Amino acid sequence: MENKNITVAVIDFGSSSIKGAIATKRFEGGAYTINILANAEEPTDGCILRGTIFNLETTALKVQSLLNTLERLTGKKVSRVYAGIGGQSLRTAQHLESITFDSPHEITDEDVEQLRQQASSFELTGYELLMIESPEYYVNSQYTSDPVGVQAMKLDARFRLLLAKPQKKHNLISVLTNKLPYEICNIEISPLILSDIFLTNDNKKLGCVLIDLGGGSTTICVYKNGLLQGVRVIPLGGQNITQDITSLHITPSEAERVKCSVGTCQPVYGDKTFVEVNTRDKLSTKQISKYEIDKYIEARTQEIVDNIRYHLWEMINKGEIGGDIIITGGASQLTGLTKMLSDALGANVHEASTLSQHLQVSPANRAYIAKPHLHLLYALISKAYEECIEPRPVAKPTEIKEVAVEPQGAQEKEEPEESYATETTPQAQKIEFDEPIEEIEPEPEPTRDTTSSAQKQKKKGGFMGWAKSFMDIITPPDETEN
Repeated sequence: MENKNITVAVIDFGSSSIKGAIATKRFEGGAYTINILANAEEPTDGCILRGTIFNLETTALKVQSLLNTLERLTGKKVSRVYAGIGGQSLRTAQHLESITFDSPHEITDEDVEQLRQQASSFELTGYELLMIESPEYYVNSQYTSDPVGVQAMKLDARFRLLLAKPQKKHNLISVLTNKLPYEICNIEISPLILSDIFLTNDNKKLGCVLIDLGGGSTTICVYKNGLLQGVRVIPLGGQNITQDITSLHITPSEAERVKCSVGTCQPVYGDKTFVEVNTRDKLSTKQISKYEIDKYIEARTQEIVDNIRYHLWEMINKGEIGGDIIITGGASQLTGLTKMLSDALGANVHEASTLSQHLQVSPANRAYIAKPHLHLLYALISKAYEECIEPRPVAKPTEIKEVAVEPQGAQEKEEPEESYATETTPQAQKIEFDEPIEEIEPEPEPTRDTTSSAQKQKKKGGFMGWAKSFMDIITPPDETEN
């Protein structure tokens, strides 16, 4: 059951950084209003690769540091969290389930549930089933959005199954519950909750595409007729662009700064502008041609766009998008990317900025929507419906007893209580002596003379005594003859 007012904690395990937030949700006017109390992030430094946790120990340390920061900023103690799962190995698979009836049969909710149960037993070697999306129904081979109540001889359901490698979910659970003392409220599938927050039902019915351009991967979600048509993940993202720029002999952090501040994926031929950057040793600076930087950005971005177009045309026929293409994620802020995608796909492309109707943002938080790298945090918060903060112990109030004080002079004289004979232990008698007791001193022990005979002789005879003693030692005693 959804609570009216709650405080939630969410974590986004991204390839370039781990982000987290603590926010309050207040239900009013038929919608939840989000107010982010604090958000923070920790660089992954390679412990997460393309959305999958690679080094569990390092990830646990960074998550703990992240939550410690959030707790310090908000003064709240986190005990439970919501987390997102995405990145490479996430994929969809189509799966068909059917029920055949012996005679015309009116389809019921139980029939629909039976098809879903059959789909839940689907297995694919090397993959784990994460979610079953709403299917397309066919009654006697004819499409229908709602089969319940229709008479039919056969009912088909074409499901979209969300799959991923088992270690993706297992590693996340291991970090939060085994290495850290946190309870997981729920693990959400990142691209789907992003679609829920930025795509309206009308968008999904008309047909649209959501592209999440992250640091380590790019995810494509396609919707049509209100249903998910497919999810594809490309193992390329903003980190690949940054890595290419380091070929100009600058550090990754400096390459990231240059890419975000002055870089574009549409270089101007003959641009004579130079950019000042720090050298690798950070002891000096040097000038690099902006045109050279932009050429690196253009080459890798074009590769990402070509892959998007290839996978998109595999999921839907060219020209059948129907609606717009919405982009989000940290790498979507790259200058010139929107135009490059629009030219390549022949569709209207714009950044995600409008929230779905069931979610509102407090005036103080509207600036966050303009930051695509924080969009997934908002999506996770929108799906959080349970309290995540540990309640503070309430001190029990001290009970004060009232003491009635009688006015002076009004107290009655108490009568002596009746005494009862009790058995008591007799006290030891004290013996007094009329005369002082003489102390008897112990006799001194006889002293033992430890002086050797030679020493005594020496004292008696001086040098001659010593000589005689020496002769006694070296002269053997006379043997007695038998």
